[in-house]
Amino acid sequence: MSVEASPKVSTSLNWKTKILNGLKTLNLFETEENSAETIYYQRLSTRLYISLVSLFMIILIIYGIFSSRTINVTVSQPLENEFKQLYTLYPDTLQCPCSRVAMQYGEIAFSEVTFHAGKPNKLYYGRGWFQLSWPCNYHAAGRSLGVDLLSDPDLIEKQQDLAVKTAIWFYKTNKMDVPAKQGDFAATTRIINGKLECSGGSGAAKQKKRVESYKRIRKCFGLGEPKKNPMC
Repeated sequence: MSVEASPKVSTSLNWKTKILNGLKTLNLFETEENSAETIYYQRLSTRLYISLVSLFMIILIIYGIFSSRTINVTVSQPLENEFKQLYTLYPDTLQCPCSRVAMQYGEIAFSEVTFHAGKPNKLYYGRGWFQLSWPCNYHAAGRSLGVDLLSDPDLIEKQQDLAVKTAIWFYKTNKMDVPAKQGDFAATTRIINGKLECSGGSGAAKQKKRVESYKRIRKCFGLGEPKKNPMC
């Protein structure tokens, strides 16, 4: 009994046979000499060459898959939050290319004290709701409010809205809300006119009169005596 191979199996065997025969007879180093020994060594060299090239390619592929790659990214002038985030993610590789990480303050900033003298024939006595005094305060308040109070201090008396604004400026600039919230009347006196009225200054009598008025006002509102000593 004979068994015939199916066409598909036969075709598959033919392709395999052709490939194997092709590999066996492949010769990349063929020369004009056709002796059996020469052809044998040429084919052997071809197989060795292909094996080495294949092995090298496999090694390269494996190395590329498992090796870590380094990518350099430069961030110019990062913000503080950006720098902290980068440092958290890459603490070992983050680098700063700065030539220096510190410098003397004198290279980038300087301070200069300027005393503002009053203008000729101008008086800088207490004006406004908070009795703004001295040329330096008139200059600072005017600069903040956009008005030249150093040249024309009488504007505070002429313009009621400016009198209110200078009082608010003085209140905020000197942080008078802090002692006011604590009920520290003496601290507010030190801020407003401490040099003249506190520690036995020439205006001590004025301070005493002001404290008496303060106590009367508290009494009118039913607040009783101050918890802190109102005298500075």
